[in-house]
Amino acid sequence: LDLLTVRAAVEDAPPARGAALQGTLLGALDVRIGGQRISDRAWRTSKAKELFSLLLMHRERSMGRDEIIELLWPDAEPGSGISNFHFTLHSLRRARASTKATSAPTVRAEGGYQLVSTDRSPIDVDVFALLLHEANRFRRVGRDDDAARLFRAGTALYRADLLTDLDAEWIAERREDLVRQYVSALRQLAELELERDEAPAATAACRTFLEREPYDEHVHRLLLRAYRATGDTALVERHYRSLVHLLRSELGTQPARETTELYEKLRGEKLRGKDARLGPVAPVLVTTR
Repeated sequence: LDLLTVRAAVEDAPPARGAALQGTLLGALDVRIGGQRISDRAWRTSKAKELFSLLLMHRERSMGRDEIIELLWPDAEPGSGISNFHFTLHSLRRARASTKATSAPTVRAEGGYQLVSTDRSPIDVDVFALLLHEANRFRRVGRDDDAARLFRAGTALYRADLLTDLDAEWIAERREDLVRQYVSALRQLAELELERDEAPAATAACRTFLEREPYDEHVHRLLLRAYRATGDTALVERHYRSLVHLLRSELGTQPARETTELYEKLRGEKLRGKDARLGPVAPVLVTTR
């Protein structure tokens, strides 16, 4: 794929109203058929939403009944699992039909179960994965401007975690994987923006990252450098002090030597000749979840 192809994928999300099947999985499940949204009431049960989400995420292949039951009802007895599956599949089909769209997707059951639609749009998790894949490829070959652009698009697309309205082990595993990809993309974006002398953009990426991973000192160091690049020495000092407070109060530790040495370097001559001991701690700039 070239950069134009990836840009087109971004422009297609959210998809056009004319598409038969539209689905977003980042955040609460949102499914639209022919432009009409399937309401929460139409789903009847959370398992129907979960089954649809599973089939949507694996829509390129057929899934066996036993495979689905193992994921949705891992602790169920065989007879109970089959009964649960058929009831949930019936609920899914009723929810799909609630929009009364003539182009509604079907659940094919020949040798397995698969969502089939003649007209569909890409789902957000797939576009997110594509953007990050291409961004990493561009970075490996030294196309930093293109890599930064795609990392920026991918992290912007990540509005919320996967299927926040559902709770299942297979969802939690996939959610954790996507979160890891997201924070990795933010970290790389911050590095690239600093390399490209885009300090405000680097600052934004660092702060968003630290909302997820508040103890990552590498990103704290990136943020110190970004603040210094803006010429605001006071922010460098405030952030370092807030980091000291965070590590002391939450982990009972001190910043790594590399972090302290960077802080002293960034303060430069201002630190020399003064008492190096920290005074009152400024308000904390990073938050824990």
